[in-house]
Amino acid sequence: MDHFESVAAVNKWVSGEDRLKWLRVRLTGKAQTAFRRLPDDVKADYDPSLSSSRYFNVDPNSGVITIGATLSSSSGHLTFRAICTGSAPYNLSDTAVIDVELLVNSNITFIPSVSCLFLPPHTYNCTLPESVQPVYTILQVNATSPGGYAITYSLISYQTTFSIDPSSGYFRLIGMLEYEQQQIYVITIQASLVGPLVPEMALATVLVYVDNVNDEVPVIATPQSVIYVPENSPVSTVVANFTCTDADSGMYGRTQFSIIGGNVGGVFSISPSGQLQVNGSIIYSITQIYYLVLLCADGVSPTLSSNTTVPIIVVHLNSKAPQFNTSSYTFSISEGLVPPALVGSPPVARDADLPPFNNLWYIILSGDTFPATFTIDPTSGQLILIRSLNYQIRNTYQLVVEVQDGGGLSDPGYPILTGNTTVNIEVTAANLHPPQFSQSVYSGTIQLSNGTNIGYVVMGVQVTCMDQDYGINAQTSLSVTGGNNLPSSQAYPSYVLTVTCQDKGSPPLNNSALVIVGVTGGNLFAPQFNKFIYDFSIPDSTGAGTLIGVVSAANPNPGIGGFISYALNSTGSAVIVDSNSGHVYIAYQPVTSGVYVYTVTATNSLALTSTATLILTVVSINRTPPYFSQPLYFASVSEHSPVTTVVTNVVCTTPGDGTNPNPNKYSFNTATVPFSIDPVVGLVTVNGTLNATVTRTYTLSVICHDLDGNTSSVLLTIYIIPYNNYAPIFVGAPYFAYVAEYAIPGTPVATVSATDADLAPYNVITYSIVGGNDQNVIPPSDPSGSPSLLSETTLTITVLDENDNSPVLQPMDVKHLVANGSVVPNTVIVTFTCTDSDTGSNGATRFSISTNISLLAIFPNGSLITMSTISSNLSVEVICADMGTPPRSTATQHRKKFLVPNHGFILGFGQFPFPTMVFIPNSVNN
Repeated sequence: MDHFESVAAVNKWVSGEDRLKWLRVRLTGKAQTAFRRLPDDVKADYDPSLSSSRYFNVDPNSGVITIGATLSSSSGHLTFRAICTGSAPYNLSDTAVIDVELLVNSNITFIPSVSCLFLPPHTYNCTLPESVQPVYTILQVNATSPGGYAITYSLISYQTTFSIDPSSGYFRLIGMLEYEQQQIYVITIQASLVGPLVPEMALATVLVYVDNVNDEVPVIATPQSVIYVPENSPVSTVVANFTCTDADSGMYGRTQFSIIGGNVGGVFSISPSGQLQVNGSIIYSITQIYYLVLLCADGVSPTLSSNTTVPIIVVHLNSKAPQFNTSSYTFSISEGLVPPALVGSPPVARDADLPPFNNLWYIILSGDTFPATFTIDPTSGQLILIRSLNYQIRNTYQLVVEVQDGGGLSDPGYPILTGNTTVNIEVTAANLHPPQFSQSVYSGTIQLSNGTNIGYVVMGVQVTCMDQDYGINAQTSLSVTGGNNLPSSQAYPSYVLTVTCQDKGSPPLNNSALVIVGVTGGNLFAPQFNKFIYDFSIPDSTGAGTLIGVVSAANPNPGIGGFISYALNSTGSAVIVDSNSGHVYIAYQPVTSGVYVYTVTATNSLALTSTATLILTVVSINRTPPYFSQPLYFASVSEHSPVTTVVTNVVCTTPGDGTNPNPNKYSFNTATVPFSIDPVVGLVTVNGTLNATVTRTYTLSVICHDLDGNTSSVLLTIYIIPYNNYAPIFVGAPYFAYVAEYAIPGTPVATVSATDADLAPYNVITYSIVGGNDQNVIPPSDPSGSPSLLSETTLTITVLDENDNSPVLQPMDVKHLVANGSVVPNTVIVTFTCTDSDTGSNGATRFSISTNISLLAIFPNGSLITMSTISSNLSVEVICADMGTPPRSTATQHRKKFLVPNHGFILGFGQFPFPTMVFIPNSVNN
């Protein structure tokens, strides 16, 4: 169809026998529909079939129809067909019927115009800025004819953008110009004679050149509504890239960025192309959010620009590692310190970060034994002794204590920063152990003979004692502290000595042993026991009359004193001795556990006696199991506690009726728990990772074993205290809301919500607005946490402008007096102003008139102009309306009075339609 339309626009002057002929081609048919069915890759070929082919030719490729023979006005109307056929494989075709009317050209002559450059014989060159507003009169096209016929004007093209008054020839702009879409318009104007029998016409061309104007405001595109930048980002770090587009072309479309507000401290810079970079120190503790106002302006003066406010949130980083007050600490403790016990004062560390990153936890990194001798309170840093010390095994410890900050608590992506210090612990020796003899009873003999004097060495006795302590605490001395007196009158006595070994510690500790010394010798001999000491051991359950052993003595005198009898030297003893056989029996039951020492006397028939020592050890059979100090144990520990954290201490004891007054082992009934128990002291410590979300409570069975194989158990319930691990997380942030400008207090604006992955009570969330109403930062926090964790987001609230103000139109009542016939088309009568205090579309205004719209027009700038010559009085209502919803408007009446020259005139004042009339004599032609 486009090709056929171009044919319809073809014109050509031809010569004939009468006068120049004018060819007008008109188009009919359905070619447009046919061409629109062709695919983009099909080339249309033209195969015309002409009934008047002797007059016309057609280009088979372009479809341009040209005159092929001289035309004569006698031909009248010529009709032919044009066929358009598509290429294979579609083979689609359509036919257009073209009717050619031959017109006789008149001698119409176009007259130059002062508004545009005239190029004879019929071309006008006009230049308009693209900002000109319709309706605008460009020029008056004027043509003359020798015949004096009236001439009418019409447009052949661009009827929606331009118009022409058919009688006056005023050529006007009625549509908007846009340089970026079209820079030149070629408009054909037809001038036709009215009256002659044979239609006569002439064509003129108006070339309208559009000048580029800086009329488009740059538009800023932001990469995201809120931008985050980590604190301490180095200079030149790229924060974001902004783009700015300007619909203007050429130099008017060149834009550049700048920062015009909110750049506190000049910490940001932006390149002309829109790359936002760090330009200074960004410190979270000083500023948490910046509201940068970015301006994008084009490069021509006066410039057009737009701006946008970009919230930039500073992300708090864990940037500073904790530090101890000193690089090392030294403490001295005694090996006699009973665990659990505090060791020295806590090492103190500081962290210069803000919460939660300045929360500190302490652990022992290295230097301890396994199992651990020390633990540390994770929050205070206090060292605790949890296992007994032994100076001889280890007397110095060099512990490396590490402090960890709160990095990773609110966001696992943050690093945990640490600091170390050395704690030197010196163990001083304590007098813990009394001396120990190599045996509890020693025995020896003295053979009496002539010359046995003082200083005689007792045969078979070497008393030794040792002390397990160290240094002066291990130095000992021996002394006889009992039994060193003359025995009763006997031929050959025996002595039972008490020897004491005492150390030199403070206070001194001691222990004792028995030394039995037998005396033999002389010409007649007393009975001789086969050993000096008889040692019997029985359980405390042994019944009365039970034979526990035999004492036996022999008569060394041949032939005399052969009968020997036995007796104990005390009554009420736990044992009895048969006087003839020497059998030893239990005298009664029960016998209290302990060690009993008796003297057994053997007497022969010569009345000579000798003695031996009988030692009875009664061993308790422990039938009573150990018992715990409490029927149930309850403890709690934070889920953030590190390994070796002390949870509680369980204590069980064994009744004192046996050989093992203290239990020797504690254990759990299962090993698959994150806790361990010291087998000696019963100290329960953390031995794994705790997670209150997975397991909130552990119920453990603690078993106590004594050396006699008796056991008892107790339940230990450990509650895992949830830790405030996670900061709240906003759902759907950042937020945007809109509120009317006259919303009453209490009107809901927006709803923000956040979630917290912690357990109760740390998942209770409160909301607050931080800063002023110009910042609108809403951090939710979990106030029950220690420390309280919070998150921040932005809520951008846009106040919607209401159309609550009517436009103000000035002047409101205008009267103008002009001479009759002096107002020609395109004359500016008055210029109105219209303002509206609303913003946006509510504050944008436009002019219109409601009467005499064929005679008057009003420009967007408020200029009221004439559209044609006016020769009579008239009034017009000027309306200024805004573009709000619903729109508001203001109207005024404007009246114009036309006077006859050289007369007085009447000037009107007052409010229309009841003006005050004043007659003024006219001495000058006004």
